[in-house]
Amino acid sequence: MQYDLKPVEVHGVFTPEEYASVYQTINTVLNDELSKDKFNVSDTGYIAITRRLDRIVLERILYTAQKYTNLKLKNSMTHIARYTHMSQATPTLRPHYDIMLEQPSITISIQLDGTMDWDLFVENQKFSLFKNSAAIFSGSHQIHWRPPIKFKENDYFDVMVCQLYSDEGISMILTDEHKELMKNKSNHWNVEYDKIYS
Repeated sequence: MQYDLKPVEVHGVFTPEEYASVYQTINTVLNDELSKDKFNVSDTGYIAITRRLDRIVLERILYTAQKYTNLKLKNSMTHIARYTHMSQATPTLRPHYDIMLEQPSITISIQLDGTMDWDLFVENQKFSLFKNSAAIFSGSHQIHWRPPIKFKENDYFDVMVCQLYSDEGISMILTDEHKELMKNKSNHWNVEYDKIYS
C-alpha cells in the first residue's frame, strides 16, 4: 500500500442529518462541565472532543475515505478539535506528521464550523477548505500544517480529524527508520515555515 498519495479535496462530506448529529455530540460535551470526553491540548491550543460519534457519521467518514483513495480502510481514531483561546493556549498548527500512530495511516481532515477561514497545507499543496469539506492525505507520511493566525477572544475553529488504516496493511508498523525520516522532513518544513511567516 502506498502512503505517498496525492492529497485530495472533498466537498459535501456529511448529509445535513449527519452534520447535525456531529454538532449534537460537540455541544453536549462542551456544555457538560464534568465531561471526561474533552481535554485541553496546550501545545496547539484546542479543546479535544473524544466522545464516540454516531455510527452513521463514522460510516460516512469511512465511505468517503475509501471512495477517494480506492483503498479498503478501517476506521481507527476520530476526534474533534475546537481551536480557541478557551483551551488556555494560543491556537497554532506548525509543520508536523502524526507521531501518536503505530501504523501507517490515511487522514481525513474535515472542516466544520468556525468564525474564520484557516488554510491547511499538506507539504506543497494548499487547501482553502470550507464548512463540510475535507482534505484526505497520509498523516503518517506527509507533513501538514496551518499558517499562523490570530484568534480573537471569541473566535473558534472546529475540525474533525480521522485516522484510518488499510485492512491489507494492518500488521504494518512505523519503523524507527521511517520516524527518523519524518523527523528530518518535519525539521525541514519548520525551517521553511519560519522563513515564510517570520
